[in-house]
Amino acid sequence: MTDNELNISDLPGEDASSDELRAFAGDFDGYGAAGGLHEAAGIARAPSMDSIPEMRIAMYFAVRAMRHCDDDFGPDEPAQFREYVARIREILLERERTSSSSPRGKSATKDNLGEV
Repeated sequence: MTDNELNISDLPGEDASSDELRAFAGDFDGYGAAGGLHEAAGIARAPSMDSIPEMRIAMYFAVRAMRHCDDDFGPDEPAQFREYVARIREILLERERTSSSSPRGKSATKDNLGEV
């Protein structure tokens, strides 16, 4: 699922279990989105909180790392995952508001601003 295909209904709930958070994180090809393992590792260290793909790469990378360790969340992972999901939800809500208030229900872009 790409960033543009992601909907709020695809996100785990605010009270999601660790398993639900892990499933969401694993439902994204973070290595492919980043361009490889090393690129994903770099992004995962400090993802932009304004970038859905970067937050998802960080979550994916953490879940993959868990599989090579003790297969459990570290002490900060659940809270960090919840923070990423909450921020992704904010971005998607803002995207919906922008889309519904722009001309003809479209997102305002350089290409369609002159269509009004």
